[in-house]
This record gives sequence, C-alpha cells and structure tokens, in this order.
Amino acid sequence: MLGTYIIFAACFGYAVSHVSTPGPSLDGVPRLDIISLESGYHGLIKENETLVEVTPKIRGVGARICGFKIVNKHHGEAPFEIILKDKERGEAELRARKTLNCEKRKNYKFDIAAVSCDRIQSDNATVHISVVDINEYPPTFLEPSYVRQVDEGRLYEEVVRVEATDRDCTPKFGDVCKYEILTSDQPFSIDNEAFLSHPQRVIRNTEPLDYERSHNHILSVVAYDCGMRQSLPIMVTIKVNRVCKLGWKGIPERIDYSPGSGREDLFPDAELELCDSPCGGSTSTSGIHSIEAKVTLATRHIGKGCDRDTYSVQSQRKLCGASAESIDLLPSPGVGTEWTRALPTDEGREADRVFEFDGGSSAVVVPPNLVDESFSSTFTLATWMKHKQNPEQDRRVKEHILCSADDHRYY
Repeated sequence: MLGTYIIFAACFGYAVSHVSTPGPSLDGVPRLDIISLESGYHGLIKENETLVEVTPKIRGVGARICGFKIVNKHHGEAPFEIILKDKERGEAELRARKTLNCEKRKNYKFDIAAVSCDRIQSDNATVHISVVDINEYPPTFLEPSYVRQVDEGRLYEEVVRVEATDRDCTPKFGDVCKYEILTSDQPFSIDNEAFLSHPQRVIRNTEPLDYERSHNHILSVVAYDCGMRQSLPIMVTIKVNRVCKLGWKGIPERIDYSPGSGREDLFPDAELELCDSPCGGSTSTSGIHSIEAKVTLATRHIGKGCDRDTYSVQSQRKLCGASAESIDLLPSPGVGTEWTRALPTDEGREADRVFEFDGGSSAVVVPPNLVDESFSSTFTLATWMKHKQNPEQDRRVKEHILCSADDHRYY
C-alpha cells in the first residue's frame, strides 16, 4: 500500500504542476512563427491540386492556437482556407477552395493572422501565392488549313508561313518550340533554327517542283510546345502551277525497232508547245504557217555510224527487214547477171561490189524480164548510196536513179 500511494502522489503532483505552471513560450499573446512579418510567406500551388506548399510552414506560437484567418485580400478574390492540422503545435496548412487556373490568374496576395483560443488575434503577415502551370493545353494553329500556289521549276525561299500558339501561362509550356512535317517523301522542309523568337515558321521546297509529276502536294504539319506536347495536325496544300515551256514534247530519246515489224510512227505523241508566243508573219491571223523538223538517228555503235556497214548485202537485207520479194537491180557480175560487168567498181570484196556512176557515161539497162515495168502507184526503192559533190554542175540538171522510158513516157 505504501508503494502504491507514493506513485500516485508523484503523478498527482506532476499533473498539478503542469497545469498551474505555464511554460515560458505561452505568454497568452498569439504570434505567427515567422522571422519577419514583412517578408511573409511564399507558396506554390499546381493547377490540378488544392494544397499549397508554403514556406515557412504556417504556425502560431505564444498561446494556445485555435485557428487562423485571412484578414486582408489585396487583389479581391482569395479562394483559400487555412486548416489547423495540429492544435498542440499550432500548425496549419493552406488549401485552395477550388482548382486554380494559371491562364486566368497567376498570383494571389493576402494577409493572415493566428487566433488564440481566447480569441486574441496576432499581427498580420502577407502570403504570396504563385500558381504553377501544368501544360494542360496543346498548341493550336491560327488557321485550320493552309493553301498556297507556286510555279513549277523554281526553288522558293518561302512557300508558306505557319504559326501556332499555346494557351498555357508559362514560357515552358506556353511557347511553341518546334514544328514538324509528318508527311514523308515530300520535297519540303520547315525552318526550326532561324527566328526562334518569332512564332511563325517558313516552309520551303527543297527541289524544283514538277507539274507533270504532281499537281499538288499535301503536307501534314504539327507543332510542339517547349514541354514537347504535340498539336493536332493541320493540312498544308501546295498547288503547283504549270509553266509553259516553248518546244517539243512527247519525243522519246530512244526508239526500239524490230526488223520485219513494218511501218512504225517514230513520234506519235509529239507536241509542239508554243505557249503564248506569236507565230507566223505580221499578216498571219491563224498562227502557224508550217513546221519543219530535222531528225537525226544515232546508233550505239562504237564508231557512232551505221552498224550495218560490216555486214554483207544479203545479211543487211535480213537485218533491216527487207522484203523477201525484193529484186537486186545491181547484182555482182556473174552468169545471168552480166549487165553490171562494165560498171566501174571499187576494190572491195567480190561478193559485195560497190558500183560507181558518173552521171553521164556510165549506166546500165536492167533486163526487161527481171522487173515488171508496170509499177503500182506505191513502190519502194532501197539503196546504199554516197553522192559526190560537183560544184561545176548546173543545179537544174536532173539526176535519175531509176528511169523507165520509151518514145512517149518518161518517169
């Protein structure tokens, strides 16, 4: 019993001493636990949160604190409340009554005071609140789409300018830092290096455009803010204007012909583009008077000449698709072909004589039984012939390759 009584007395005495003898910090006058009332508190709050991170912590000392109150709103609305979290320590937290919007208001300023349980109010201290942006908006372009026209065959320093903006309130999320063309395999680029301080960006072509290849180019373009949030794509349409070019069109550089395939048009798709150039003489009212064209054929022979020169006549006929019904009017002299024996010849091979005609004294008469003289209105005469120039000869003198005549008709 004695041990029990001593312990109870000691505990009782301690309890009386604690209630009757206040600590040195509780003088009955509430104060805010802050170094300087002038410097006040500083808080940060994110747009999607309600708890404010305050430095230093809000705490009341000097008396038993039963609450805090906002006593002065410097700029009107102050949608905040101070909640006492630890009554024994006098600590509280600051919360927003609703989620805040940095784009509408970035800063808040108001005064707070601590209130003791005896309803005594402390001196005021100012709270400075900054709303932290959270990149809630993507960039948006000023125009829903862009359409421009350019001429083919040119390189442009600027085809079109595009511009996007961002509704976020801080430069980190509210500035547009990058543009990109999503469409691949298109001869265009967008400038992300120059004029970074300017929101517009220039799209230019990287090679001359060709109307025949593509009448228009459709690009998908996006923008990114500095937090790399991407915008919705917009369409940029580049229409290519055809530029008229004076000259021939539709003429292939190479034509393949198979021997024996008959007649073939060389340039069936050829067109002469005159654009708006006037044609004809000064009295012309209908445009073109006539068209003259010079066609030069070249083979891939190493000597750039006729690659048939190395073949015999019979082989040449076969290679060039000559008709099997063709008649040789100048055969090499032999039995049954004596009419060419008197003609001057070169020193070539016996089987492939080359005969010379001087235009006056040398000629041959083809035997009448070799060729039917009743030619039709259309026939073909094939020769391999080289004509020597004779400056002294009168140009009006006629030269005949083949002549069929009697006393009444000349052909």
